[in-house]
Amino acid sequence: MPRAGWTPLAEGPEEVGFGTLTQPWRIGNEAPLVVDRETFAAFSTPGYAKVAFFIRADPDGPHRTRVTTETRVATTDPRSRRRFAAYWVVVGPLSALIRRLVLRRLAIHVEHQ
Repeated sequence: MPRAGWTPLAEGPEEVGFGTLTQPWRIGNEAPLVVDRETFAAFSTPGYAKVAFFIRADPDGPHRTRVTTETRVATTDPRSRRRFAAYWVVVGPLSALIRRLVLRRLAIHVEHQ
C-alpha cells in the first residue's frame, strides 16, 4: 500500500493500518497526497477525505484466527462530506464486496498452508 501512496499508521503483529488523503470523487484525479503519519493525523485542508484502512487478526479459539477489516473516513469540510457521501453510494457496495473476496481468499490460502 505504501507504493500506492498510503501512509503506514499502525504496524504490529495483530494489526496493520494505512491512511491516505484523497479526493476519490474526482474521476481521473484520485491520486492521494503522500504524507507521513504526523501530517496525516493533523491534515485539515478543505476538499479532502482522510481514509484509514486497517486489517486486524485476533485469536478465535485454539486453532483459529478472526481477520477483520475496518475503513474509517473523515472529510475535511462539509462540501467534501457531501461529495464523499455521493461517491460512497456507488463505491461502497463494491468496496464491501472486494473486502469479502480478499478475506475469503486469505482464508483459503491460510487453510492450505
